[in-house]
Amino acid sequence: EIMLGYHHYNHAIDMWSMGCIFGELLGRKPLLPGEDYINQLKLIVKLVGSPIEDDLWYISNRNARSFMMHLPPTPPSDMHSLFPEASDDAIDLLQRMLVMDPAKRVAVEDALDSAYLGPVREKRLEVEAGFTVDVKDVEEMTLTKLNLQRMMFEEIRLFHEGVKPGAVAGVDTARTTGMQPPAARVPQQAEVVNDPMEQSLNG
Repeated sequence: EIMLGYHHYNHAIDMWSMGCIFGELLGRKPLLPGEDYINQLKLIVKLVGSPIEDDLWYISNRNARSFMMHLPPTPPSDMHSLFPEASDDAIDLLQRMLVMDPAKRVAVEDALDSAYLGPVREKRLEVEAGFTVDVKDVEEMTLTKLNLQRMMFEEIRLFHEGVKPGAVAGVDTARTTGMQPPAARVPQQAEVVNDPMEQSLNG
């Protein structure tokens, strides 16, 4: 969806990503090693088969839709041949995760209830987080090399016990760990030109 210009990020996109990772775990190699986004889309079609036009409802860009519809008709690959050591339950889950239409892709709850995951689930230990992870610090920040380095550094520091959130000046840290430190202002590019940390990182 992202490569085809769909901007509504939801659970279905994450489910596709997890399906790709699952396929790589089953096959022990990259599942869709595209060289660029055009090649990546062709590999996706080769794997899951050509979509019908209704499956592309989320594509608003006319050129992107036309590109997908004019690819050579391709049947889906035989997952059992691609992953000969995978169980039927594993293949079933993988096929439901890697569906072109995000509206038809398996939901998170249904994936968890799949036969493949049944033997390892302990529902009594499963607790919903009760909050939504805030990623606006990454989505809205000025994507400079220094800002990204600072964000990574702050995330690493927070895994060490006793380090207070926001220890690095100028970092707006939204917690993936459930911690919610006070918001801090992210420096703009003009404010960090002569920053000592940048000078050190750049040699």
